[in-house]
Amino acid sequence: MNMNNKVINFNKNIQNVTDQMNNMMVFLYDLRLLYYYNEVSPQITNENQIITWNRHEPNRANCGASFTTLAQYEYILNSGAFHCILFDGSIIRCSFTFDGNFLINHSHLWWPAPYAYNIIFTDDFTPQTKYEDFLSDPNWMKNLRMRSPIRIDFDPEKESESHPLTHMHTQHHESRVHIDKPICFNKFIKYIFQNFYPDIDIDFSKWNLLNFSYQKSKRPQYTFSSIII
Repeated sequence: MNMNNKVINFNKNIQNVTDQMNNMMVFLYDLRLLYYYNEVSPQITNENQIITWNRHEPNRANCGASFTTLAQYEYILNSGAFHCILFDGSIIRCSFTFDGNFLINHSHLWWPAPYAYNIIFTDDFTPQTKYEDFLSDPNWMKNLRMRSPIRIDFDPEKESESHPLTHMHTQHHESRVHIDKPICFNKFIKYIFQNFYPDIDIDFSKWNLLNFSYQKSKRPQYTFSSIII
């Protein structure tokens, strides 16, 4: 886990997001629903305050067109460009950018593991070696799971009739399902576990959910379908 001991005065919103993410990852780790996590350390860049994953670097495997490809999963996994790895090898990473108390953008990604194995956390287990085992497995088709990544973005700068203010990407990098408003980390985690891990019983009743000040939509109607999370 990464620690950043440098003292910086962050605004209340980014501190709340930082605390929420770190507390939730510890909570999931204690339930053995996480294999590993990187502690969140916010930073200041271009006068904005941001939270993002380690090694947030431009790369062809990071670009939108690589969404749903094994190359993207492999790059994120091997480069450590994530916040946490779930118990099954799936990856989660998120970013938030604030201008003062105003949310500028966010991005939440769940990249499901492309395999289904009965994972036991032994001393020699790592998601990287399990992924390599999957690629070299002569019976890989029996263990293949074709689950699409889910990415939820809040991106006011690109809002248009076909690009909702807040939207979900799934199945294709140009698919955008309209979502009613930006969501916090806990709400994203809740959505992922409720919808894609139905056999896992978690009490969500006491989870704290954060609301943000942000640019409201200028377009009440979009050409894409809508859901409420």
